[in-house]
Amino acid sequence: MRIFIYIFLVLTSFNKSFSQELFGQKNTVEITQKWFFDHSKFKELERKEIKVFDKKGRLIKDIEFGFHHNTNLKLIGNIRTYEFQKNKLISEKTYGSEESFKNNQIQFYWNYFYNKSKLKRVSSNHSNYVYTYDKENKLIEWTTKNDLGSRKFFVKYDDNENIIERGEYGNWTKKYTREKDTIKIIEYSGLSRKGDTTKTYVSEVYSKDKIIYRKEDGFGINTKKYIYFNNGNLKSVFTRVFDETERDFKSELVYYPNGFIRQIRKYELKENAWILKQQTEFEINGTVSILSKKERKKTNEILINGNKNWLQQWL
Repeated sequence: MRIFIYIFLVLTSFNKSFSQELFGQKNTVEITQKWFFDHSKFKELERKEIKVFDKKGRLIKDIEFGFHHNTNLKLIGNIRTYEFQKNKLISEKTYGSEESFKNNQIQFYWNYFYNKSKLKRVSSNHSNYVYTYDKENKLIEWTTKNDLGSRKFFVKYDDNENIIERGEYGNWTKKYTREKDTIKIIEYSGLSRKGDTTKTYVSEVYSKDKIIYRKEDGFGINTKKYIYFNNGNLKSVFTRVFDETERDFKSELVYYPNGFIRQIRKYELKENAWILKQQTEFEINGTVSILSKKERKKTNEILINGNKNWLQQWL
């Protein structure tokens, strides 16, 4: 019966989303994100997105302009929509164009199902996820399935509910140790402790509950150092990327008086000088007073971090 109710909610959300316009919705804030690059001397707009947030600071639409094969920024390209029910995300949908959106021609979808506030299952048209919890409602395992097969992951905790180990069965595992504000990771190539290759490194360092250092393996292994303003807003990020060569980058952030992010400038270190490579501008439309200080902070985090693609990798 519970599954039937969630399926009904997801289906009704499809109809709801298409009774609404892409822009100008009541009680929303629209933020336009514009990218400029050095090869055009920062004079030509080369990429544009509009993100629409509801009055709770949740992203409900992400609209890209231009296509991979057509860079005309007057044309709407990919659209992603997010539907919520009682503060829970119940569906995501993507469309290849404005016409596809208007005709309800879904490119990809993800439907989310819960049990007692815990995410139990994600169903989509290209991969599915199933989550398992222990008696204390802590996530302990999850399985992903797609056309290429299935993979199973696990996570373990200490008595304070901190993660101490996670990994993929039969493939890799990471063990976490905490000492004050520092988190260290030991990586194993498999679950076996005999003869496998390991490496140990500091993963994260915090100060006053804020991340000040992180090492991660994403677009090549990189390390990041975070600096903050006195009011707690992120001021700059220094990134060192270890791919084919070692390179240093710096991101500087500027804010509007109302607290929203206004600009991100990204530099690369060359011959002991910081050279501006990319500049992102944010323009706000809508009544920002509908968002509290906490909700504006949540909105900023989405705008600053975004999806971890090549545009955001220096953050």
